[in-house]
Amino acid sequence: MASYASIRELAGNTPVVELRSLSPRPGVRLFAKLEGQNPTGSIKDRIVIRILEAARASGALAPGQPIIEASTGNTGVALALWGRLLGHPVEICVPESVYPEIEQLLAVYGARVRRVPRQAGIKSAREAARAIAAETGAHYFGQFDSDENVRAHEEWTAGEILADMAAVGGVDVFVAGIGTGGTITGVGRRLKEANPACQVLGVEPRLGVHVQGLKSLDDGFIPPILDESVLDGRILVGNRHAFS
Repeated sequence: MASYASIRELAGNTPVVELRSLSPRPGVRLFAKLEGQNPTGSIKDRIVIRILEAARASGALAPGQPIIEASTGNTGVALALWGRLLGHPVEICVPESVYPEIEQLLAVYGARVRRVPRQAGIKSAREAARAIAAETGAHYFGQFDSDENVRAHEEWTAGEILADMAAVGGVDVFVAGIGTGGTITGVGRRLKEANPACQVLGVEPRLGVHVQGLKSLDDGFIPPILDESVLDGRILVGNRHAFS
């Protein structure tokens, strides 16, 4: 059995599995990259690690400085773990609509949870986190604004995908959810550099539908790091469709 010097070595290098039973017709091969194999169970480990490392290297994040962020789930959970491992107290602002399991996970990893009114969702949580950072001197993590979010996926996630798919001729279509915009922008750019014909499709909820971690662009909030020019199309889903 392999052994590792630290949990950091377990982030990334997630497996790819072919979804043969879901292929709509012969000749169409579907593959899924299992980001749930990351230490906290999501792709967000990648961006949290990269943003924290960049902030510490630049001096923007001082040793032991508290960190605050707005999240509806996976980023907050990842930040709670990685921030704690680096010696930073972490506080997460969450909308009141967040799933109870998310708050429980945040508590398990030692983060303080601050609930904000559900009406404005993540926008309200971001405003609260920014205000608290300005008032207390905490470091605002800023997943929605950080170029490191995009770079993490452009260099790290997409690099793995290209290596994973080289044996089958590369990637013709890439599908990912639109949350912060980091995954779809970073991976999409890199895949289009490798294959200009690659189609990049973003998945988002229908207007007014609540899917944890995703938000309809038609709700009026466009993540600052989302490069819409990368998108070749959008797939709108409801809760039942998303979970099926």
